[in-house]
Amino acid sequence: MITFYDSIKSTAIPRGATHVAGYADGMYAWSWPEIQLFPRHILISVLPAHPGMAANARVLDVERYAATPDDIVPFLRFRLSQGYGDGTIYGSLSIMPQIRAAIASDPVLVLGANCRLWAAAWGTDPASWTPASCDYWAVQYDSTPDM
Repeated sequence: MITFYDSIKSTAIPRGATHVAGYADGMYAWSWPEIQLFPRHILISVLPAHPGMAANARVLDVERYAATPDDIVPFLRFRLSQGYGDGTIYGSLSIMPQIRAAIASDPVLVLGANCRLWAAAWGTDPASWTPASCDYWAVQYDSTPDM
């Protein structure tokens, strides 16, 4: 298992972290120097109605005060048009049915082939999230203050 960190504040992430997600836009956007603190990073976009952010951000955050299910297909399609088959949608387990429906509504998008899911599953047992038991690219199961 890989430990992956994401936070609205880069200072909350240990400097030795090997896998980090930072925010590309929105209220909590990281500066370029903050992003460069972590050589292995991916960027998350939170902006609704801005599919062009997929040129920089690999992940679209679909939750309250962020993007919506209506933003999923344009984001993933733009990511594909840039030559990337790694577009990832982040959301809680409660919104996953809407996320899955949005992806399934587009004939070009194939979950696991050219797009992925990252689930927020707070308080769950990490041992229960194995490749054999789910189709999520990543599962966020723990949270600490300021992270």
